[in-house]
Amino acid sequence: MHCKHLNLNVEVDVLTTGALADIVNAILESLLFQRHQIPLVYKTYRYYVRKWSEEENELSEENVTSTTEFLRRQKENATKTNSSISAMKELVRKAFKNKCIKSLRFLFGSTTYTPKEAYTIHIPTEEISSNHSHEQHPMTIGNLNQTLLSLLTHPDLYTIFSSNLNPTNIYLELEISKQIIDLKTMSNAKVDIIPKEFCTLPPSCKDVQIHLLHTGNTSSSSLHCCKDLQVYKDFMDLHLEDNAATIEADSDSNKCKNILYKTNEWWEADIYIRGFKEQGSKCLNMWS
Repeated sequence: MHCKHLNLNVEVDVLTTGALADIVNAILESLLFQRHQIPLVYKTYRYYVRKWSEEENELSEENVTSTTEFLRRQKENATKTNSSISAMKELVRKAFKNKCIKSLRFLFGSTTYTPKEAYTIHIPTEEISSNHSHEQHPMTIGNLNQTLLSLLTHPDLYTIFSSNLNPTNIYLELEISKQIIDLKTMSNAKVDIIPKEFCTLPPSCKDVQIHLLHTGNTSSSSLHCCKDLQVYKDFMDLHLEDNAATIEADSDSNKCKNILYKTNEWWEADIYIRGFKEQGSKCLNMWS
């Protein structure tokens, strides 16, 4: 098995689950284009798909020919791929919002048991701040692009990225800290995932282990910005709450957190992405 380990710095003052979801989704978008699963970079690809949807009503049924029908099928397949990408990205956002994600991996192959390439992303769970919101501490585009650039230009990945990978399926598996509450019965937290046994990768699979490292310059414990935005801040100023009870609750929460970190389960996303490749035609350009 070809196994590569690489570290990616995540430069943000406060690390939130929202920031991690953005990073994971950005890595997915980059891998889809880098591994030839979509013919254009994701944002350009998405733009054309949305443009097609707007132009659908302008087509006349009377002008349908074999050429236009061929083009229609191509666009339909491209749209399905785009829809599954959006669904997987939304699943990642929901999973990070409602679960404690230890790691996740994207599998490129015809099935989850026979992947050709696997990209496992390890999450720095101990660095995640639960006292701050992602809306107040978003990761800048510049820092996000710097993280992606360090991935795409990593010397250990040159051999993998220099080889062509034909369009295939992309699956998502998540390692989640075991919850007391059933994952499928949590209110307002429905995530389309199914439990599975962890499967080792086949010897022929190219295995890339990506370790996210938080490199923020500010200690989250010294920031009280989000805490000061609480609706009932006046009660906190008056010290009406029981400090001893709060400290004890925080202690119990940390103990529970440590226990959850030690017991993990693997889950598989119920959706997958089917790679799209444009079928050549001299008289057609579906991107024009």
